[in-house]
Amino acid sequence: MRIAIEASCLQNRRGFGRFLRELLPALLVRHPEHEWIALVDHAPEPGCAPPGLEVVRADVGRPVTEAAVAHGRRTLREMRGLARVFRGIPADVYWYPAVYSFFPAPRRRAVVTTFHDTIAEQFPRLVFPNRRSQWAWGLKVRVAIHQSTRILTVSEAAKRDLVAHFRLSAERIDVTTEGPGAAFTRPVPPDEIERLRSRIGLPPSAPYFLSVGGLSPHKNLRGLIDAFAGLDRPGVHLVIAGDPEGAGFLSHGAELRSRTEQSSLRERIHFPGYVSDFDLTALYAGAEALVFPSLAEGFGLPAVEAMVAGTPVLASDRGSLPEVVGPAGLRFDPTAPSAISTAMRRILDEPDLREQLAVCARAQARRFTWERSADLVVESLERAASECPLAG
Repeated sequence: MRIAIEASCLQNRRGFGRFLRELLPALLVRHPEHEWIALVDHAPEPGCAPPGLEVVRADVGRPVTEAAVAHGRRTLREMRGLARVFRGIPADVYWYPAVYSFFPAPRRRAVVTTFHDTIAEQFPRLVFPNRRSQWAWGLKVRVAIHQSTRILTVSEAAKRDLVAHFRLSAERIDVTTEGPGAAFTRPVPPDEIERLRSRIGLPPSAPYFLSVGGLSPHKNLRGLIDAFAGLDRPGVHLVIAGDPEGAGFLSHGAELRSRTEQSSLRERIHFPGYVSDFDLTALYAGAEALVFPSLAEGFGLPAVEAMVAGTPVLASDRGSLPEVVGPAGLRFDPTAPSAISTAMRRILDEPDLREQLAVCARAQARRFTWERSADLVVESLERAASECPLAG
């Protein structure tokens, strides 16, 4: 088959950008029987597009990473330009790896659109800055569902949410997975962890909990900070790693930092900002646990990255997190800061429990690979092509 990929989100720092960057090399290596063509709205940065990937560029002005953001949107001219170029690529199936960058699909062709979650539908006030942005998102999503032959998502929990929120047939939805990047599988020397500690202001050997991801409101970082305040362990620190600007998405990073600086916790809560994969590997390796207090997640890739390092995960009992973390962590109600505190306290007070969870974490992480993800994606694309006789 010839498979056309809408790859404008390739360089986005959020989870769906990483999803595409990690998946593309696996697709090309495992499935050379197919031809892969990627549409981009700006030249990919070095290393983003794997060797062997044919790249077609549509010059429409602003890239999606600047246009389709919380306080803006793509213009009709930009979307028409992208649609015209995408439609001009001869292909058996057209794939949108994220509905975030969706524009009108080629008509009477096989189309697969990936919905990573339904967070925007569940928590619109935590995602959109105004009603206009919410309306524009809702319109785009409805068009994407209508024009897609099949829907792809990244967890069984996300599939259930799609069925519930959009009243879709479960038979129309395929599920793939995600996995850790190669950077997260390397061994980390203790001296590297200590150097990183020094760089971000952590005292030598001080125990710390780690949070990784966007600083969006639905990530429930206010609840995490409240839980940390209730932990009552003066020597313990908290590291909240993530891009404070939100990569164009709604973020309350500045508010969280300001709130922390005005409290007695200002010396023990650290905001290192966006952290490279190399440094993030060391952060995971040195942490007592990853704390994942989100109100909802479609997958939750930081949980897998932490588990590869043998780091337990203290996770919300919402969305995909119970499915992804499995027996490798403790669960809590994210709306109850005291429940988060209790989970953190258990990790500190019960070393045998932490060791048991660390062993489970490594075993659980082996369930998630980009190779498996690539195979499942191809199954969905092939299924869509077979269901659309006019494809190609």
